[in-house]
Amino acid sequence: FHAGDIPASAVPAQADAAIREIAGALSSTPRPHRNHPYWAGGLALHRATTGGLSNAEFGYRPGWNATALKWRLRLLVSGRPPAVRPWHPRAPDFARARKALAGADRVLIVADEPRSFAHWLRPTMKDVTALSAGHVLDRARSELGQGFDACLMVLSDEKLGSGASLVAAIAPALKPDGKLTILVTGAAAAEASFFCPPDIERAVGTGGWDVAYGCVEAGPVRRAVQQRMVRTMRAAQGSRPAMLPFHAIAWAGLAVLSYLCNLAVRSPGGADGWCSSVVLTLYRTQPAADRAAAPVHRNPTGLMALCAIS
Repeated sequence: FHAGDIPASAVPAQADAAIREIAGALSSTPRPHRNHPYWAGGLALHRATTGGLSNAEFGYRPGWNATALKWRLRLLVSGRPPAVRPWHPRAPDFARARKALAGADRVLIVADEPRSFAHWLRPTMKDVTALSAGHVLDRARSELGQGFDACLMVLSDEKLGSGASLVAAIAPALKPDGKLTILVTGAAAAEASFFCPPDIERAVGTGGWDVAYGCVEAGPVRRAVQQRMVRTMRAAQGSRPAMLPFHAIAWAGLAVLSYLCNLAVRSPGGADGWCSSVVLTLYRTQPAADRAAAPVHRNPTGLMALCAIS
């Protein structure tokens, strides 16, 4: 930004000359995007997220180049959040989220990657609606729909500031006995999530709700093992094919240790120290006016009993 006229400079002319020089060295026929390393990884992730090919690649059978093979192996042995293997660093976090939705017929999912969570839950849920957080905040409440048995809201620890607005927008869409589960964890696509939990109840505005709180703890052993496992996987992704067996052996040993660490935190603990996720389950609190209007019935002994209707 300039307060006055842009000062005279030779930089734009030098930049244009550099671009012309680069353009002259390029082939006149562009390289196809298919089988490019970035394309191979993107296509593998798309298939893991949606279960199929993108419309642009429909009917195309991907080749078996080294990059594509590495991605397929990675997704086969680890999965991709939230659909991960039991030894994946984030398996306990998403297992808690799935358990919170057990028994619900009509479910609303609010997450930064709604397609990933919809693909993950639809095989076990009758009716799943998945929306991004931005869509929920920008959309009229009447368009959001109503009558949901449960809602899973996935918030990264860096986006807690929007939690209160999301809770207020989602509440009218739930049935009177519906529950709202908030999973606070790292970004959905991240391989690991470790953070110190802040005051999440205050951040998301839980006033007027009964709250059940639990966190999946991440002690120093679990963090060290799972961070090393992630680094080993990334190193294998960029290594020469001849090095893959050595990376695979190291990763397999770390995966066994990671699985044992995940078993140790299967039950949610307190909020001391580091954790990989925090789970809040919100239940509606009956307004005082409803309790005051509850009918009074006479019991057989003549005593009065106040019956609260939930």
